[in-house]
Amino acid sequence: MVPKGVPRLTPGSKLYKCLEYDRVICEGKDETFLIEIKRLTDEHDRHRTDEDRSISLGPRAG
Repeated sequence: MVPKGVPRLTPGSKLYKCLEYDRVICEGKDETFLIEIKRLTDEHDRHRTDEDRSISLGPRAG
């Protein structure tokens, strides 16, 4: 079930549009995703280690 009041965007939406919200629903032709956005403070970022900063680009990258 999709939460009420959550904005619906498409995969072609600009990233900054998603950042206006804490949660968005991204509806594609075949799949639908609920994306939650969490803002990090500068202080939180300074305390991260290099290991924390490693990013997985996922199975579709490359």
